[in-house]
Amino acid sequence: MRFLWRLFKFLSLSTFIFVAHVLILNIFPWPFNHINIILILFLWFIIYNGHERILWLILPLAFLLELFVSFPFGLTSASLLLTLVIMHWLLVNFFTNRSLYIVFLAGFLGITIFRFSFVAFLLTANLFNVSFAISWPEIFTNIFYEIVLTTGVFFFFYLITRLFFKRLNPKFISRHHIYAGKRSI
Repeated sequence: MRFLWRLFKFLSLSTFIFVAHVLILNIFPWPFNHINIILILFLWFIIYNGHERILWLILPLAFLLELFVSFPFGLTSASLLLTLVIMHWLLVNFFTNRSLYIVFLAGFLGITIFRFSFVAFLLTANLFNVSFAISWPEIFTNIFYEIVLTTGVFFFFYLITRLFFKRLNPKFISRHHIYAGKRSI
């Protein structure tokens, strides 16, 4: 029963994130529909929790996302999975401080790695398929708007959630748990 409950939470969270991403893409006007909700939420999950199980949540979401893109199959999911694995590794090993600068840098690096790995995969796919036309000025304009808007929304989302979650704010970390026993001073 516990496994079924976890599976239900897993699938409902994946569905919610996917529906939110598709709604943003279809409802918002041109520059604002480039906000990548999937990347924002998963970077936030990595910063908030830091557990490896979060990376498994991306697999069904990436498959659903591939059904609605016009690029060759697998490019978006491969670049999304690569980005989240790299960002998880960076946030766990190098950017361990969760200050505002690190969160902003994580958002910027995350969306930049995602888009430039996507372009690298697109170039590789274009080498093997001559009939696939690429409009480079349009792609780089969209990349610019996506990097700026997604980084801004991610930073704003972190600031809002920082007010509600004590765990994200480093000044609420208790020093009492650092020591094994009682302090003698």
